[in-house]
Amino acid sequence: MTRIRRIRRWIILSSAVLGGLVMLSIALWQALRTGLPYHDSFSVGRTTEWESYDGTWSVAGGAARNDSDDRGAKFMTGSPNWRDYSVEADVELLGHSGDAGLVIRATDEEQGIDSYRGYYAGLRVPDGTLTIGRANYGWAEYQNSVMPGGIKPFRWYHVKVVAYGCTVAASAVNPDTGESAIAALEEDLNSCSRTGRIGLRSFMTGGVWKNVHVVPAAEADLLQMAGTHDISHSRLVPLTLQQVLDGCKRALKSQLDRPSVPRVPAHTEPIRNLLVAAEMKTSPTSIRGAVILAKPALYVEDSTGGVSIPQANDAPLKVGDEVEVTGIVKQNEFSATMVNATVRLLWAGTASPPLAITVSQAATGAFDARFVELEAFLDTVEETVDKSLILSLHDREQRFRAILKGSSENQRTSSLTEGSRLRVRGVCVASPEYTNHLSPFVVLLRSMGDLQRVAGPPWWSKRNIIAIVSGIVFFSLLACMFYIRAEQWRLRAILQERQRLAHELHDTLAQSFAGIGFQLRAIAKRMPRDLHALHEQLEVASQLVAQGHQEARRSISTLRPGGLDSIELLPALAHTAQAMVAGGPVTVDVMAKGSSWQIPLKVADVLYRVGVEAIANAVRHAQATRIGVVAEYKAQELILTVEDNGIGFVREEVSEGFGLLGMTKRVESVGGAICIKSVPGAGTSVQIAVSLPRPFMSGWPSYRKYDRAAMS
Repeated sequence: MTRIRRIRRWIILSSAVLGGLVMLSIALWQALRTGLPYHDSFSVGRTTEWESYDGTWSVAGGAARNDSDDRGAKFMTGSPNWRDYSVEADVELLGHSGDAGLVIRATDEEQGIDSYRGYYAGLRVPDGTLTIGRANYGWAEYQNSVMPGGIKPFRWYHVKVVAYGCTVAASAVNPDTGESAIAALEEDLNSCSRTGRIGLRSFMTGGVWKNVHVVPAAEADLLQMAGTHDISHSRLVPLTLQQVLDGCKRALKSQLDRPSVPRVPAHTEPIRNLLVAAEMKTSPTSIRGAVILAKPALYVEDSTGGVSIPQANDAPLKVGDEVEVTGIVKQNEFSATMVNATVRLLWAGTASPPLAITVSQAATGAFDARFVELEAFLDTVEETVDKSLILSLHDREQRFRAILKGSSENQRTSSLTEGSRLRVRGVCVASPEYTNHLSPFVVLLRSMGDLQRVAGPPWWSKRNIIAIVSGIVFFSLLACMFYIRAEQWRLRAILQERQRLAHELHDTLAQSFAGIGFQLRAIAKRMPRDLHALHEQLEVASQLVAQGHQEARRSISTLRPGGLDSIELLPALAHTAQAMVAGGPVTVDVMAKGSSWQIPLKVADVLYRVGVEAIANAVRHAQATRIGVVAEYKAQELILTVEDNGIGFVREEVSEGFGLLGMTKRVESVGGAICIKSVPGAGTSVQIAVSLPRPFMSGWPSYRKYDRAAMS
């Protein structure tokens, strides 16, 4: 039992050490992965550590770019355990409305512009201010500072935010002019956010960010930025009418200050009419619509249809912008393409919602070049050399592909599990340039945000079934292993207890018999010789004591197998048999046939007990002069035979006093069979047969149930 406790203690200690090492490795990996200082990898086109919430995010020219202002957009990274730090980046706005900037100390992020807990500092174009505030699934603005010269789109600004304690300060600098603005806030200890991630955010406009850098911050960094600036301790009150008018004047002034080129308004055609116009004239045609995709080709849509512009001029456009396109119309099978086109931005707008259609409707070509939304099941995910992502999907018998061209988000596909049902938003295209005649249409995605998992794969998928079966097999083998170990521990405990009892019998009962016999012999020597009757009674008593002593020795020998767990079965039986017949006329012959191997402990114990019982019966009752013990090892079984040349007996006339019932029960407990044959005057043969596992599987209980009738 002491050994069992040591083994259990070792297992518990090893498990604790292993668990500690695993947790330490995970913590170290997280620290290395999200530690400070941090610098973005936009220059090498990698954003695997970033997570998008809405928007159409991509990386180009060493900068992260969002070309959509649909419901606002966030791009998050970092550790929720970051505490006091400063983050800075170069920011460019892509529209004449809205704002863009940096999120700090963010937690619990969800889709939606203000769906997080944390702080935000950004540049706002309409009123030309640097604004700072708190988001808590709602927006509370604390302070805004007017930027000298205003905030102009398509111009770089350097934004830096420092968070220390419960104070957050932000600054914005125009690198061209050196003009700057500062805004700051401070909250009390009970309400401020002390830790969180960083992010990029834009609202009602697109944006570009580069050189995102995060370093630990100290109080000196905060004082150096804020200086004597007035720090806001409360939320701003609603703007007065005069403040609103002043902001509108600044916004109008920035618009009026832009150089304008007189332009004669062009006559525009509905996009639906382009197929007809392509057949009737070759002169340039103008259309007006909203941008639904900017890369890899420009797609514009109005209420009547969509058109592709493969070689548009380099106008800085984003999804949702209202544009005017003039070019030569080229007819396709289901839609039109405008070549040699010029694109003029009319105003910044928001993306229109997609058309909800089925896969079968998309396959007809009626929605070619349209912004659509459909649902289908994911088959495979493939990443190409140019970092494009290709998804193969199906709905019923109809198959198609979804393509995300050269996006930095392609590597974050852990949620795209094969068999999942996805909601896909994008531009439906039937052009062979994209379909390669492999499917009736493809869907061009703007970002990973256009993929939404509606439902996971069914649990009865091939992968899950394999995992479940593998788990059941593994845990079954583990349970079987522990069961075998427990059985071995239990049998070893039984053997130890038997050995203890053997020592107790030797030290008490056997010694008592020896003492009684000595006393009886002493009494017989002192008694007068003429008391023949008493001498006869003492002789009978002495014989009974000697017989009891001999039985006690046999019982001790039976209980103490002499290290059965460390030696082979046959030598143990030979040792015990020699001890039983020591000093008598009986000889014991022991022989082994075949190659022996290790026997499971339980089987060895049963064979030993039954073999000792058979030998003891031959010594006590058979009046034999020779006892033979034969162990025959076969391919998958062991046959143990104990035979003598004694007087034999008739089975039907013998009671169970010889222990035959106990021998039978023992053998059957290991799935074996026992056959006892005896002929009066010709001796007795006891044969025990048990199945054995192969040597390399000797620890597994693969006993086969024997047919006793077949053995007899």
